[in-house]
Amino acid sequence: EDLRSVTGLGPKTFENCAAFVRVTPSTSGSTTEPLDATLVHPESYGLAKWLLKHLKLDLKLAASAETLPTKSEWDTKLKGAIGKASAKFQVSSERVLAVLENLVDSILNVDPRFDGLASPSKKPGSPAGCTELSPEQKSSSDNLRKSCPLRGIVGVVRNIADFGVFVDFGGPNDGLLHRSKLGRDVRMESLLIGQEIGIDVLAVDDKERASLALHGLGLNADPSRRAGPKGSASRPSSRTAASKRSFASSTKRGTKRSYATTSKKASKTANGGKRRKR
Repeated sequence: EDLRSVTGLGPKTFENCAAFVRVTPSTSGSTTEPLDATLVHPESYGLAKWLLKHLKLDLKLAASAETLPTKSEWDTKLKGAIGKASAKFQVSSERVLAVLENLVDSILNVDPRFDGLASPSKKPGSPAGCTELSPEQKSSSDNLRKSCPLRGIVGVVRNIADFGVFVDFGGPNDGLLHRSKLGRDVRMESLLIGQEIGIDVLAVDDKERASLALHGLGLNADPSRRAGPKGSASRPSSRTAASKRSFASSTKRGTKRSYATTSKKASKTANGGKRRKR
């Protein structure tokens, strides 16, 4: 709370920097909130306390975190608790998983801000050996789309959200590196804004949205994201269009003939009936 008294530091700046401040008894002399010493953002303290209670975690006991399933199994083995927390606090399941990961890293004394920054060149996501887009690929979304998938491109982290990371890789727009395409060895929280990483450009859809993956994983684009030039997906071929026009025309002619025949029969019947009445 002392940060709020700093001149020039408004509410939004406080919100952005509060997550990077860790207050421990050794730095403050005393602390009234144990979560101040963790990686959890102050806005998520309520959710964090709920997770601590329901998953029986202890901030001072590393063994309590070691009883949890591995992080890759949280989606399935902790599905019930994640769903309840998501509904109770009106947040996404990705937010619940992120807060839980921050809690576990804090309990195990892992600081993800420094994890992997000096990673070896063979580690997925390393920019070592990666290159930039060519001038042609940078200038045109169509050229970029035709070149996909592109392997080993240098990118810069621009923003981090619950569901993934937005990366400036030199294209017309920043691409999305979804958390599902980070692999098992790289945590989203280990990435920093402004950090260089190696990525693969998997696909660019008709709305110029680029789908990325961490370089070195060998992932491919989802079939739904493999779109052609803008509007091509909904444009029928000339043969199909001609066939539809022919069908519509024949149906229209058939309808007219049927209507004319029916009208003629009805007219004869009506005239015949009048003659019989006479």
